[in-house]
Amino acid sequence: MLTVLLVGLAITVTTLGVMWEIRGTQDKTLAVHTATLVQSRAWSGVELLRDYLATLDTTTLDSLPSALTVGGESGVAISGLSVSGSGTTYTVTANITGSGADSTSTVRAVYSVTPASTGSSTASCASTTPAAAMVFNGDLTYSGGSLVVTDSADDFTNVAVAGDITVGSGASAKISGCASGDISLSGGGIETGATLKAGGTITVNSMSAPSSATMWAKNIVYGNTGSGTFTAMEAGAYTADVYSGSAKIGTTNVGGSIIASTAGSDIPWTTGTIVPQASDSIVITLDDGSGSFLLPMSDVSIDSSTGAVSGASAAELLSGSGSLPDNLSFVATGIDGGNISLYVQTITTLWGHTLTIQGYGGTYTNLLSNGNLKIVTGTISNLVGGGYLWATSAGASGSSTWNFPTVTSGKIAGTIYYSSAQTALATGTAVSGMNVSRSQTGTSPGLPGIPYCDTRVDSVDAASLESSANYVFYFDSTTSHPMLRIQNVKTADGTAVDAGPYDLTTADVRTIDGKDFMQCNWYDSYCLRSATPSSGWTLTGVYKFPPGVAWFDGPVTVNGVNSGTQANLYDSLIATGDVDLTSSGHVPLYAPNYATASEICGGDFYPSDLCDMSGTEPAFVTWTASDGTTYTGLPIGNVAILTDGALSSSGWEIHGNVIIGGTVDTGGATTTIYGTVTVGANGTSTTTVSQGGIKVVTDGLSSSQTQLPSSDCTTSSTPTAGSATTVWTRYL
Repeated sequence: MLTVLLVGLAITVTTLGVMWEIRGTQDKTLAVHTATLVQSRAWSGVELLRDYLATLDTTTLDSLPSALTVGGESGVAISGLSVSGSGTTYTVTANITGSGADSTSTVRAVYSVTPASTGSSTASCASTTPAAAMVFNGDLTYSGGSLVVTDSADDFTNVAVAGDITVGSGASAKISGCASGDISLSGGGIETGATLKAGGTITVNSMSAPSSATMWAKNIVYGNTGSGTFTAMEAGAYTADVYSGSAKIGTTNVGGSIIASTAGSDIPWTTGTIVPQASDSIVITLDDGSGSFLLPMSDVSIDSSTGAVSGASAAELLSGSGSLPDNLSFVATGIDGGNISLYVQTITTLWGHTLTIQGYGGTYTNLLSNGNLKIVTGTISNLVGGGYLWATSAGASGSSTWNFPTVTSGKIAGTIYYSSAQTALATGTAVSGMNVSRSQTGTSPGLPGIPYCDTRVDSVDAASLESSANYVFYFDSTTSHPMLRIQNVKTADGTAVDAGPYDLTTADVRTIDGKDFMQCNWYDSYCLRSATPSSGWTLTGVYKFPPGVAWFDGPVTVNGVNSGTQANLYDSLIATGDVDLTSSGHVPLYAPNYATASEICGGDFYPSDLCDMSGTEPAFVTWTASDGTTYTGLPIGNVAILTDGALSSSGWEIHGNVIIGGTVDTGGATTTIYGTVTVGANGTSTTTVSQGGIKVVTDGLSSSQTQLPSSDCTTSSTPTAGSATTVWTRYL
């Protein structure tokens, strides 16, 4: 019985032992399973964090919190985050914990991170470029003050005037450029190497002696005001009928030469088929009134034997809605202008129809007279005349002659005359030093043409640029309170500034996020609180002002800037009303693209539409024109001042392009503009300068900086992916 009991006890003990062993094995298995689960979750978190870090840009990395919540993944926690580094390389350290079934496992991981970026911003824009450094849509009169325009190329074709240019005796203007009307100079002068072009008459009554200058006009009258040196003096064109095949379709004025077989027997030649000048630009007006066209003759093909022109259909339409045939010919019907009257000068090429040279002396390398030449004395290297030569102070008696001009080589179609009585020089009489063959059939140098002065301007519409501005100042339609709306402006850390709108009668925008933003009255006071629709906007004693494009509904006045806190204004000032830059203490005004990218984009606030922050250093955005050309800096950032109205400026230094819908007043000290100037864009505007003046400098401007806005830009960018690599890990 005891044996049975012991056996039974043994069996019980054995059974219990087996059961305990089984339970122990089960517990061990559970422990192993639990450890494997939490470790798996921890390692899963390591990979999840790596993937997440690869998506972050510099702004997010710089502000990464110390702990993260992992959504959609239970049992994973990330803590102890620390970030170091900047630019293109960051180091991130984190503790990733996996948990479950009352067990945890923590892995410390270190990552090397290259931030993601939005990529370089690229915009597509439409833009225009000014026809000249200064364009005046109306007459320009200088009775005092100064006008100076310089550029890096030293070609000085800088002023274009849709009307007349008049420089009075009290002015010190030095001009170069063109006028669609007349140019009259009674003071001032022209720069060395300068060019004056006029669709009308150039008249010089008094002027400092020019050097290597060029004059080209319909007519030129150069008074007895001293001798200078000229590369060329040219005047006159043929009036011509324009033919398409055998049909007359229009009229024009054109330079060139007449084909001898079509000229007829009369001299000088004034009618016949023309071989046009290849370098001229002409305006063709159609007889049916359907349009007028600008045809650059350098862009067409010209048959030098027949004068036939092909490629004319590419002409630019100036007015109307017609079209121009591709193949044209020109038949002269008469002479337009061509009269040049002057005193003693030194000229490389003197070319016109009727030439009158007074005074003793003068040197002329190439003297080309399509018609008649009257001269006192002088030295001519090469003479071609389509009419007569009249030496008005010369004399002859038998074989003796005196006071004739000296001519190295010459031929004329007509006769040689002398004395005030216009006496014909006897056939066979030789004049010592004057080697001229007379009565030469087929002799005619033709005419240079009349210059076309391109003064076309796009009208100014400040309202259309409101959406492109960074700071929009307007008046509430109900309360008339001055308001500010902020667009596309960020703080230095990339945070967008609240757009508002801000009621400036109550809102405090002296600082934003603790940083100086907009302050006036020579200290940290409010700006524009008293602005009204009737008085406009007056910025007095600007103490702080953010960079970018500032747009104003109505007139705006800048009445002093505190140079101690605002060394420069880095803004485009755009206004639907007049702009007044007073003589009260001021600083230079820089259009954004005329400053450096660090000055515009590297401060407490920056215009995000103008700045590309994707690289290690700030840059201006790039944009692509319709022809595929890539430019740097949006066109609106090239504008220093754009106004529908007038501009008044006294002594300011302006870096950027200035576009004025109305007139300009530069009383007081001279205003210096490093950029281009357009005056009268919204209609004919007569400009009179009696004091002060304008100095325009285009030296060193890039092609990007002369692009002016004509429509809004659309901006795009190609994102750059980031990356994150796990450098090392260990269990904690």
